[in-house]
Amino acid sequence: LAEQRSVRVRQFKADDFRDQVSVSDADIAEWYENNKEALQLPQYVNIDYLLLNEQAALASVKEISEADLKAYYEQNKSRYVQPARVNVSHIQLNLPSDASDQQRDQVLAKANEILQKVKADVSAFADIAKQESNDAGSAGNGGQLGWVTPGSWPADLEAAVFALQQGQVSDVVRGPNGYHIFLANEVQPERGESFEEAK
Repeated sequence: LAEQRSVRVRQFKADDFRDQVSVSDADIAEWYENNKEALQLPQYVNIDYLLLNEQAALASVKEISEADLKAYYEQNKSRYVQPARVNVSHIQLNLPSDASDQQRDQVLAKANEILQKVKADVSAFADIAKQESNDAGSAGNGGQLGWVTPGSWPADLEAAVFALQQGQVSDVVRGPNGYHIFLANEVQPERGESFEEAK
């Protein structure tokens, strides 16, 4: 025998019950705390991307000449090579810009006297700089100037400094503000990749 079923429908209108229900802020807060997870949206990221085909890209690049490679290397040499640098100290004897020949001779004579003292005992350079140097910025620190790289100083001073070996003292060198005696505390030659290595 076929089983018979019947369905009855009864409608309940929300408006008929609205006046009987009271929802407080505390009820809402409690419901929220109990249903937080259901309210969360999944994380998503909107991404734009470009897929590069290396072989296809390289096929469209013209052959690069040796001259182009060398030009790029020279323009970007700082990425491949650390330039030579010297950690230097100095003793400076100031000379006014309007100095007479007599004043110039006196300051130069004093500079040569100091040079003889320094050459007699290079280990005393810092003490002599503290006593004799007119450079207020470095004298108190034994004449320490720190690292010098090519292109950072006037050409005459730079040439004198970069001619020194580690621990060597220069002759008296004329500069824009007077006379200098330099000591190379440390010398680091240019180092890094050659063109052939970077190529």
